[in-house]
Amino acid sequence: MSQDFEAFVPKAVKVQVNGEPVTVRPLTMGKIPAFVKAVEPIKGVLSFVEGDPLDLTDLLADPDRNAALLNSLAISTGIATGTLEALTPDTVIELATAVLEVNADFFARRLAPLWRTSLTRVLEAFTKPATPTPSSSSPEPDSATGET
Repeated sequence: MSQDFEAFVPKAVKVQVNGEPVTVRPLTMGKIPAFVKAVEPIKGVLSFVEGDPLDLTDLLADPDRNAALLNSLAISTGIATGTLEALTPDTVIELATAVLEVNADFFARRLAPLWRTSLTRVLEAFTKPATPTPSSSSPEPDSATGET
């Protein structure tokens, strides 16, 4: 593999879950749509500003956000939701951190700029002023007034 390509592919991370090693791997194309849908209710929590405290209480205590977190972890790790529900909060957070760590570089540093570039090209194509077409003949006089 070329060095550039190796830098593009995120590395897997191992996490201990109930004493068992779990390898967290990058999301595959087939899992991305379900994962994005699953994290929708918690995207505000996940997009915190660096340096601001992360409110884990709101994430863990709110039933809808808790379910979204567990569902996104089930999709991204392959661990059954029932197994995830039986984990302690610190283990869930460690697992979630690993999922974000493994996939963050791809989403934030690789895919976002690519989308931004593509979106810029599309917007430029739609916002460029239309090039006027040169007139092939002089204007026709108005039939009622005779003016051009």
